[in-house]
Amino acid sequence: MTSLPVLIAALAASIAPCSQPLGGRPHYFIPGALRDVTFHDQLTLDAYAPAGEPRPAAIIIHGSQGTKSTHVTQLFEVLDRAGFAWFSVEYRSSEDVAEAIRYVRCPGRFNITPETVLIGEDTGAGIALSLAAHGGFRGVVTFGAKLGDTGRSQGKENAMKDGTTAAVLMFHGTSDEESPSAATEAFCKQLPHCTFYPVAGAIHNFENWHPDQWDWKEDLTAWLRRDRRGLWRDIAYNRPGGRELLMDAYIPENIGPLPVVIIIHGGGWEAGNKVTYVSPLFEPLAEAGFAWFSIDYRLTPYVHIPEQLEDVRAAIRYVRAHADRFHI
Repeated sequence: MTSLPVLIAALAASIAPCSQPLGGRPHYFIPGALRDVTFHDQLTLDAYAPAGEPRPAAIIIHGSQGTKSTHVTQLFEVLDRAGFAWFSVEYRSSEDVAEAIRYVRCPGRFNITPETVLIGEDTGAGIALSLAAHGGFRGVVTFGAKLGDTGRSQGKENAMKDGTTAAVLMFHGTSDEESPSAATEAFCKQLPHCTFYPVAGAIHNFENWHPDQWDWKEDLTAWLRRDRRGLWRDIAYNRPGGRELLMDAYIPENIGPLPVVIIIHGGGWEAGNKVTYVSPLFEPLAEAGFAWFSIDYRLTPYVHIPEQLEDVRAAIRYVRAHADRFHI
């Protein structure tokens, strides 16, 4: 029989506040992020959980040839736009990843909400899907899933398919020679809530996808945001010559479809940006129940008026093409 002092000690440990992150140092190139935070048995993670309103968390699980720093530069911008904190994990096994998740989720340790998404690349995709099969995660995102190399039995594979009730979004290059996209698409079709996203001409390693293959970034941002209302910042609506053109948007809480205003800033085509005129317009448009979209466009002397007009048309086409997402 367990003694009363032992029970009291165990209870105290269970309700004691979590320790602060250990060993973290400022990240090399991401302001506000920590690197090399020890979470278990000399294993470390990198973390970005800024001050302010607590954010949902994304756990990044690299593939067989990667490290915890491999893909952060590709994903950081997307996760920050979507309002997520992120944690990129060093590991030896799926148990290490599970330990990292427990460490990150310990109440009060990081400025996050309980809502968690797993992001797995290459063999890390199989780990993400296997962990999600146990429940407790909002969603799973995979890149170049290498499901055949995870070493699981057919029984484990079936359990993963049957148990994964979280929403799953699977990005896969159509020119992936290491892990053919057809197998991943077939696997996705067997999951209850899975969307397969082929990236035309893309190879296996998504950090090497070309800028003209980066539409996945905006689609992932929207998927992570889900039905979020209010202010959206830095939505990429076009990429002429590989340069991202951005817009900000405000989606009221009103029941849609909502009327729309497209805000095209002034400045003689050579100055200004998408925030130039938003302040005086925000309140009256919001009170009137309008969704608004304030756009950046390319400026002279780098381009001329025909190209600038095409930027405006591209923004309008983008808004119309995503009417359901924006409730307009």
